[in-house]
Amino acid sequence: MICKPLLIEFVNGRRLRIFRNPNGRPELPWHATSDLLGVLNYPIALRSALLRELQAGWGRRLANIATSEGPLVIAPHPIAVELFTAAIECGLICEEVRSEYEHAGARALLAQTAELPIGLCHQLSGAAYRNTWAGQ
Repeated sequence: MICKPLLIEFVNGRRLRIFRNPNGRPELPWHATSDLLGVLNYPIALRSALLRELQAGWGRRLANIATSEGPLVIAPHPIAVELFTAAIECGLICEEVRSEYEHAGARALLAQTAELPIGLCHQLSGAAYRNTWAGQ
């Protein structure tokens, strides 16, 4: 099955594809890991190694999906939080880039719940937050 992005945003001037989580339960939106590494200004030469390290360290929390552009690794929000912290501490990006990402994530969550009645939207958003951070 080909997965389509929930939303495509530009953060730090770079494309960031955002997806629904692949397991079907309510969670905060997931991101294309390769896109996020670009947003964070990690050197191209390091991105494949970083992706392998993420897969080794986070394993089952990452997902491989099929897109119209080919296979893609996507990851949940807590991984993005860790990557942003490291990129800021290393001086690759400034704090404003994290803010851009957070706004993109909020728009994605709104897109994910857009067709729901407001009460159900709030319930789903709360469940998404709890499920995303459970066990982190």
